[in-house]
Parts: sequence; C-alpha cells; structure tokens
Amino acid sequence: MDCWQADIEEIATTPNRRLVQLQHALVDLVRELDQDKIRYPDEELGKVDLAPVAAPPEGRRLES
Repeated sequence: MDCWQADIEEIATTPNRRLVQLQHALVDLVRELDQDKIRYPDEELGKVDLAPVAAPPEGRRLES
C-alpha cells in the first residue's frame, strides 16, 4: 500500500477532469435509481464543480 501513497496524494490534490466526469456519471446513476431521493437527498448528493479542472497542470495532458 505504501507504493500507492504518492498516487493517492496526487489524485487528491491534482485536478482531474476524468474523475470529475466519473463522479457526475455516478451521481446521474444514483439519481436514476433513487428518483424520489429517499436514500440520497440533495443535501447529501451533488456533483463536484468542474471549473477548477478546466486546464491541466503544467507539463501534463488530460486524457478524454
């Protein structure tokens, strides 16, 4: 697990458009499955903001 620590820290601190898109898709799926918002009301489930990940960090390329 120690070998993953650097990767986990990078993911947590570096904007990543693909992870944001994945989170949006998962929220959409949960909303489809829980249309009455019984298990996950709006206060507990929302999409993260995509704006902070508009540009890739210097020297890195975002994958699509």
